[in-house]
Amino acid sequence: MTTSRALSAPIRQARLAWPDLACDEAEFGRYLSERIPADPFALERLRAADLLLAFACVRGDARALKAFEDQYLCELPRYLCRLRPSAQLLDEVRARLREKLFDRDASGVCGLTEYSGQGPLGAWVRVTAVRVALDLRRANQAELKRRAPTTDDTRIAADAEHELIRHQQRTSFERAFEAALASLPNDQKRVLRLHFLDALGLEQIGELFKVNRSTIVRWIAQARSALSEETYRFLVVEERLRASEADELLALLPSRLELSLRRLLKKR
Repeated sequence: MTTSRALSAPIRQARLAWPDLACDEAEFGRYLSERIPADPFALERLRAADLLLAFACVRGDARALKAFEDQYLCELPRYLCRLRPSAQLLDEVRARLREKLFDRDASGVCGLTEYSGQGPLGAWVRVTAVRVALDLRRANQAELKRRAPTTDDTRIAADAEHELIRHQQRTSFERAFEAALASLPNDQKRVLRLHFLDALGLEQIGELFKVNRSTIVRWIAQARSALSEETYRFLVVEERLRASEADELLALLPSRLELSLRRLLKKR
């Protein structure tokens, strides 16, 4: 765990960025510490101001929620512009995104706690919004297809186009994903291995680390979030994809992410 002395500068920086937000500095320090991997450069990359906004939103601070709405949710049309969403889809994405980020699950955890602070909050929200939009669009298209099936020729052409795109993207995605996994701290890789490869239950993993189930849920969510953020960064920086292409690739391949994770953990 990162020492309080090492966190004093990031906390001060965050407080300067958001002076109007209520903040228990000891509690915020623990929140920061839980999101810093065992990496000598992690503290330098930490987006403390973004994490303070997320921290305050998770705790239901009205001013933080308003700031989040004004800075990020109002940007949905820009985040999704490449998808050319209808006004109805935008409204659906906005509602689903609020639910995904702020509503707590059965373990008392909300989605915004997955943000690790190792990249800009805006980029993380954009990736999440694109995933939500594509999930909704696929669901809508499946419903339309069920009501009015396409002809065989149309279906064959669509399948061929999808296969070509998938083939072109596979190499870039797998290189970026493998590099992202290698960059994770050993503790995060260990938790992922125990859960996805060794198929241990949350309670069993908790017993190994001497923590409760909700902590393991949070650790796995944070590891997955860090993995997505790093994969996104490698796609943009190393594979030279446009940000919108990287967004769509991550959003379109959630099931492949799970399969790749199991395969790479086994190989390692």
